[in-house]
Amino acid sequence: HYLWETFSDFNSRFYYKAGLRLASLLAHSNRRTEAYSVLHDLQFNHPAFPEAFHKEVRLREASSRVDREALREVVDRGLLYNPEDEMLQAAWQRQKVSEVAH
Repeated sequence: HYLWETFSDFNSRFYYKAGLRLASLLAHSNRRTEAYSVLHDLQFNHPAFPEAFHKEVRLREASSRVDREALREVVDRGLLYNPEDEMLQAAWQRQKVSEVAH
């Protein structure tokens, strides 16, 4: 309850951290669609902070059925705002290798 309340208050100084924690809890409760929604809100409101992009990439890559298009979109979006981010660059490289293999 506290996380939802904090996340719903965009002006809270704990908004971003609450959103990341909330997304993790939702994902671990098999509520990935809701987790992705929270992460998208964080990415939209704070695109220069890469953690929300990292978390979505990890969730999507860990999925038993990887949505390659959605994964490509989050990596591209993350690199647009964080072009020097090593984790996102590595995810981009993994995508290229995967595309060649398929």
